[in-house]
Amino acid sequence: MNKSVEEILVFPTSLFKELGYFHGFSPDVERFIQPITDAARFVPRPPAEEDPSLKQIIPYVMIRHRDHIFRYKRTRRGEEERLHTKYSVGVGGHINPFDKFDLFAATKSVIEMGMEREVAEEVIIGIPYTAQCVGLLNDDSNDVGKVHFGIVYQLDVAEPKVEIRERGAFTQGSFVRADDLRRDFDFFETWSQILIESYVSKS
Repeated sequence: MNKSVEEILVFPTSLFKELGYFHGFSPDVERFIQPITDAARFVPRPPAEEDPSLKQIIPYVMIRHRDHIFRYKRTRRGEEERLHTKYSVGVGGHINPFDKFDLFAATKSVIEMGMEREVAEEVIIGIPYTAQCVGLLNDDSNDVGKVHFGIVYQLDVAEPKVEIRERGAFTQGSFVRADDLRRDFDFFETWSQILIESYVSKS
């Protein structure tokens, strides 16, 4: 196998259906997270992007300060062309094999370690924060959603001091009142739309 090909963490879509298929947002983390983690394996990314029999596990982190949510816009330089120019309230990405190996985080799952790495790669947070898994995302209405499965984390910061690190891929990062996110609702990626409607507006 070509060692330059990225490997990503996936689980069988059939398992998702066995556990209880849903469309949209689900707060039922306990039912899904452990079975999904137990069944997960690493596969080459290119074929997985076209294989709906596999769900790619994506930590999707919403950064919050009181009643404000961190929002940014994806540029045309990001890896996923299907999300270019869309607004988002979630930072995150694929989980890779090296996320398994952390001698100082033995009590953390590979998903938690992947989440923390993605946050560190995409944004700069210079103040204390707490993070908790609050739900799951699934959207089979489009080609992107059919092959991805979101693990939603809420990351609460003590102050609204967050900056974009990956400036080539992201722009216009700022905290917006949760109530104002609907103003540009049609310009958000579908996962963010689901999160705004099903979680942000109710929490």
